[in-house]
Amino acid sequence: MSESEDKNAIGSEIGNGNSIEYLNSRQILFLFDARDCNPNGERETGFQGPRIDSHSRRAIITDVSFKYMIRRHFLNKDKTQKNNILMRQSFKYKNGKEIPIKQNLMDIFDVSKKRLKNMSRKELIKLIETRFIDHRLFGSMFYVHRDLHATTGPVQFQNTLSLNIPRIIRIPITSTLASEAGKGAGSMGRYSIIDYAIFPVYGIIKKSLSKYSGAQEEDYPNLLNAMWNGIKSHNTRTKFQQLPRLLLSICPKDPRLQIPNIKNSIKLLDNNSSNFKECCFEIGGLIEIIQKYGDEIFKIGYKEDKEITYYYEGEEFSSIKNTKKFVKSSLELYQINL
Repeated sequence: MSESEDKNAIGSEIGNGNSIEYLNSRQILFLFDARDCNPNGERETGFQGPRIDSHSRRAIITDVSFKYMIRRHFLNKDKTQKNNILMRQSFKYKNGKEIPIKQNLMDIFDVSKKRLKNMSRKELIKLIETRFIDHRLFGSMFYVHRDLHATTGPVQFQNTLSLNIPRIIRIPITSTLASEAGKGAGSMGRYSIIDYAIFPVYGIIKKSLSKYSGAQEEDYPNLLNAMWNGIKSHNTRTKFQQLPRLLLSICPKDPRLQIPNIKNSIKLLDNNSSNFKECCFEIGGLIEIIQKYGDEIFKIGYKEDKEITYYYEGEEFSSIKNTKKFVKSSLELYQINL
């Protein structure tokens, strides 16, 4: 591709930006559980084990770990021209050598080295917004022509403690390596897992930040899909038994509204639950939020596991849609299809 063709292709891709629908404000509550695995490792302890809060004895999921899971889903399962990943631990390898980030950008943008070098700062940043979904959602920090460019993304998650108190299981491991005839080589060690934990991950989206990273409404279904399907696509020894259980998406009428206590609006009746069938979720806090802020909420989307059980005022029910009978509000309650 010639340099003039590069410019024409890039110009048509960037466009004039007049029709962009920036990502709206929302609040997200996502419940997932983990069985016989290590959902978030703790490197500081010096051994392979889950992160545990020393005060409450609950398991921890960090925002960094959760975003990494989302990035990994886009990278391995849902990679498209617009859904490339900018911030990752390593780039592609070719002939045993790591491809430099500059070469990676040249491949993704389909431009020559000279064209990439001659791009203006504004043009390069706009291309990054167009091609990298993690930059649009979470923001990023990188150097552009020797200048640091830092963007705070509109989508952020909080560190999360499990709703229940898991049991730590320590497992011995041995490994053997192929060696010369008559000789053996190997090692012994151990790693730790949790027996069962369920996590309420809370996220918030600020529309006021969407225009700075280029996040658009069309990115939102992709984000939810990466959360719901990404959590169960970790096929590693320490991550493969994780399943999504509930996803709530609350969209306010006023993008400046931030409803308090959503993260704590769903609780376990029994903090010692050891499997999902034992979990019954008390949602009085969620119903109180809907009662109080119902007229200020545009719509609430939900996706739930078929085996989930809710509890409110002595009654058990199997779907979040049944909460409509407890509140007087005209807000839209719809099922998220992923």
